Amino acid sequence: QRAILYDKRPVALGTLGGDQGFTRGINANGDVVGTAQNASGYWRAFIVRRGERMQDVGTLGGNSSYGAAINNDGQVAGFSDTSDGYYRAFVSTPGGEPRDLGTLGGRISYAAGINSQGAVVGTAALANGYRHAFLTVPGGSMQDLGTLGGRVSSASAINDNGVVVGASETPDRRWHAFMWNKGKMV
Repeated sequence: QRAILYDKRPVALGTLGGDQGFTRGINANGDVVGTAQNASGYWRAFIVRRGERMQDVGTLGGNSSYGAAINNDGQVAGFSDTSDGYYRAFVSTPGGEPRDLGTLGGRISYAAGINSQGAVVGTAALANGYRHAFLTVPGGSMQDLGTLGGRVSSASAINDNGVVVGASETPDRRWHAFMWNKGKMV
């Protein structure tokens, strides 16, 4: 399985030295983000800027990372393992290195989406182990978006107006899609 871009025909995006790879997102410039195995067999987040070679985004101290989304500035959002073995959400800095976005008090977090302003959404663990949707804006800390009355939620995307979508458990433990806008989840 190889990462490709379809541009009038399938175009192979290369590898990081391993045999496997897949794409996850593309921006308006044609830059692609995804995950590929390196020569050691570890999965690593990558970016392929239009017309350039595949580049490893790096990790947060562990061996693996996952590229989930890319904005038009080429910032990558995803998650990586840390030296202590837990996964953490990241956003790449202007220099391309991943920056740990933290958690909501637990040990893990996963980024799923990023908008043009660099706001990142995903899912993070609370201290009690339950997971909630989060939003992190540039220069800010991770914000808990709450739930629809249940124990858990997960954000999957954010648009340029700051509207977040995802899924949440309701009080009767059923899952419903949600939209979060300006502090209110519906």
